[in-house]
Amino acid sequence: MCSFEEKVLNGIKKCGISNMSGLKIGAGVSGGADSISLLISLSNILSPLGLTLYVITVNHNIRAKEESSGDANFVLNLCKNLSDKGFLIKAKCYEIEEGQVSALAKERSGGIEDAARELRYEAFESFIKKNKLDYLCLAHNQNDQLETLLMRFFNGATLEALAGIKSLRGKYLRPLLDISRGEIEVYLKEKEQDFRTDKTNFDELYLRNKIRLKLMPFLDQNMGGWRKALLGANGRYQEDADFILDAVKDFPLEPCDEGIKVPLNDFLNLAPAIQNRVLIKAANMAGENSRIPQAFLVDCLKALKSTGKINFTKHYNKVQVVCNKNNLLVKKYDKSQTDFKFFVIIEESGIYELPFGQLNVSKNDDSNTVLSSNEEYVASICRGELISSFKLKLPVIVRSVSLDDEIKSADGKMKKVSDILNDWKLSDLDRSLLPVFQVLESSEQSIIALAGSFLGYKDWIVKL
Repeated sequence: MCSFEEKVLNGIKKCGISNMSGLKIGAGVSGGADSISLLISLSNILSPLGLTLYVITVNHNIRAKEESSGDANFVLNLCKNLSDKGFLIKAKCYEIEEGQVSALAKERSGGIEDAARELRYEAFESFIKKNKLDYLCLAHNQNDQLETLLMRFFNGATLEALAGIKSLRGKYLRPLLDISRGEIEVYLKEKEQDFRTDKTNFDELYLRNKIRLKLMPFLDQNMGGWRKALLGANGRYQEDADFILDAVKDFPLEPCDEGIKVPLNDFLNLAPAIQNRVLIKAANMAGENSRIPQAFLVDCLKALKSTGKINFTKHYNKVQVVCNKNNLLVKKYDKSQTDFKFFVIIEESGIYELPFGQLNVSKNDDSNTVLSSNEEYVASICRGELISSFKLKLPVIVRSVSLDDEIKSADGKMKKVSDILNDWKLSDLDRSLLPVFQVLESSEQSIIALAGSFLGYKDWIVKL
């Protein structure tokens, strides 16, 4: 049986790196068990080869100071102790200014975790460049891979996203992907090595945590072999995705002053799977980095396939698709998003693509009874790793906020929704995307929920 460090070395070799002589290798270390096991194992692998391990730890300054600074100091002190024992280590702490993460999240109308990740990778890029590293190792492990695959599935991800985390992407190397969390904890126990625990890992506001804490234990107990099956499937997904992406790569997209030109006749001759990805690629080139709902792509393709003269304009978030005669253009959408409106009646369980993302409505139990308005359902909205989830009864209206909306408070009194949104300090874009859930009854209409957690705010739920 391979030792832990042999498995890490095999993970490096799996990426095509059989000879590390002369390489400059770094590691991103947060202080958690995964990254500490990476730090200890790489130290034992590289130092005997005369290679220095370059360590970066990032203080995001989004948690209490004693926690975030404590993590960074823990890593730096551990590196110093290892260095004192003769290991070749150089460590650096990168400080993100307090408030910078939340400011970026609001600017991009995304979640805190996504903004933190972007700034963290900016720090990694700077660290790689400054130290002229060949590779920077990250501590994603087999459990992370499984969580990511499940999370992306529930987010309605593309085939290439379902292929999971890659062991090598550019200069980022992940040698722990074939190693389970259990093996990591055993290794650290054998080394008598402490690690830090991030309390946010237990906050079920995040979809990833809900999957880790609830779904995966359920699957382990009731679906033996699911881990092996899922990990085997992602390799096949990657093969299929590579085939499709090769076709997308070869399709000619022409940047111009207005945006990205798409040759219409050539585009119409493509298979739908390739058309979808060409539109996504053009939207990314035009500056849209958020996930584009499948419903928007389908809407564009339906308009293109309609009989008669093709002429339409459609937009989602920061991107606009314009078709005029034989020209198809994808460009930035510059107008205000505050006039963005949506309205839909949900009468049965299912997955719904809406402007704010994907809405999943499912029964709250495992019964197979006939649909009834008396049955209880669960509504879930996912955006990245954030999730809004609450109970409701059908039918229900899902719509954008109106100026005169009111919702019941805990004390039974009615409160203006606009006052709540002002307290939350929503950006204009988030305000336009935030959904209201309103029960449509025979005698009255009442708002039962404001879903805000998936945007990084709160959920305001009226008890059924």
